[in-house]
Amino acid sequence: MPDDGDQVPGVPVSPGNWTDLRQEFERVRADAEQETAQSRSQMVGARLTRASQDSNAAAERLALEQELAVVRRALKEKDRTLDGISQECRRLEDAIEDQNMASDGLRQELERQTEALTAEQRLVAKLERECDDLRSHLMARRGAGSPVDPAGPAQVHQSNSILAFFGGLAAGLLLVLGTVLWRQGLLPGFVLSDGRLIGATPDPGTLGAEPEMSGPDVAAGPGEDDSQAQPVAAGASVLRTVRDRLADGSAGPLMVAIPAGTFGMGSRLSGEPNERPEHQVQVGGFLVGATEVTFSDFDRFVRAAGRRSPDAFGWGRGRRPVVDVTWDDARDYAQWLSRQTGRRYRLPSEAEWEFAARGGTTSAYWWGYAPESGRALCFGCGSSLDGRSTAPVASFGANPFGLHDTAGNVLEWTQDCYQPSYDGAPTDGSAWVRPGVRPGCSARVARGGAFNRPAKSMRSAARVEFPPDTRVNMLGFRLARDQ
Repeated sequence: MPDDGDQVPGVPVSPGNWTDLRQEFERVRADAEQETAQSRSQMVGARLTRASQDSNAAAERLALEQELAVVRRALKEKDRTLDGISQECRRLEDAIEDQNMASDGLRQELERQTEALTAEQRLVAKLERECDDLRSHLMARRGAGSPVDPAGPAQVHQSNSILAFFGGLAAGLLLVLGTVLWRQGLLPGFVLSDGRLIGATPDPGTLGAEPEMSGPDVAAGPGEDDSQAQPVAAGASVLRTVRDRLADGSAGPLMVAIPAGTFGMGSRLSGEPNERPEHQVQVGGFLVGATEVTFSDFDRFVRAAGRRSPDAFGWGRGRRPVVDVTWDDARDYAQWLSRQTGRRYRLPSEAEWEFAARGGTTSAYWWGYAPESGRALCFGCGSSLDGRSTAPVASFGANPFGLHDTAGNVLEWTQDCYQPSYDGAPTDGSAWVRPGVRPGCSARVARGGAFNRPAKSMRSAARVEFPPDTRVNMLGFRLARDQ
């Protein structure tokens, strides 16, 4: 029982009231505890829900990561498959290109041989007709005479003389025909009655053999050894082409044998100081590329050596001249080719380049003294590609030495350091790599004009300089090879 101090003023307290209050208090406390328990239950449920959601999200994320890993592996496998297909396609392209080059060479050779044979057949037919006419005339004269004609022995002697004459004529004709056939590569060497050897063409399988500098275009002077050639006259022609085999058996670039000779290098009439003074240079025999080095040839080196692939600028690769190459790129390709073939390939000296480009001529261009439509590719040369892009090599006719695109298409690196004049330049055909007016070798010489340069830049004597690390869409190179 509460004492009087616990009474609430104005509220009578009795045992019944106290019990009711306690019951009410217990009821309120029970309600509060129930609400608290419900709140706790709701909180736990919410936490469990969030945990379940987080677990589902983690599971989904893990599943997605696993699926992504599977996709990545599949893509890598497809990339490897595509790489293999690409490599096989490049190999097949190289094989097709080699076959096309060989077919082109055989077709051109067949055309030359057919033309030569046709001309000789016409000559033989003409001589046969003349022999038939003379034979008929002789038989008519014999038929008009008497069997016991006293002049018979003299007539027989005359007939024998005529027959001997035509026999000698036929032998001479056969000799001429044999020489023509040998020059076309259809006959091996043969021996004359005095023991002199004509021809002795090497076996076709021995490509890369030393070219034989013989024939009317390279003749020894009085008192000189046969190996010392005289200056080549205008109108000289190709004596031999060589295609060395690489280590894998594929064919290297087509090279043309250039005979030794003396020529006037530079020009005193052009008005360009860097082409003067015009001076005489003695060049030894060497081989030079029939065309500029193509993408097909250079890409083989890129794959084998793991080098940077030059840009083709959207014009196509294959038989187009390689561009976007530095002087070092050109030199490295020549060194790689030397290792592949066992022959010494290099860039031509500037003197060798001009000697080969002139083809035995002394005019501004190898074809004459002025630009002519259809001769080359330059800016304003009359071609549909003028100023737009390069053309496949050998799209235009060859110079008298059988070299294509020495004028136009792309400029060509040479071995020489650039000097602003020819004062002090070598006269033996070697490259000028010693410091001259300029210290060191800050620039190299390029020759030949290009598809986007004017016609005057294609003159045989025209020169231009580039830093060795230059990469542009109009600059490539042509190879030289020691004999």
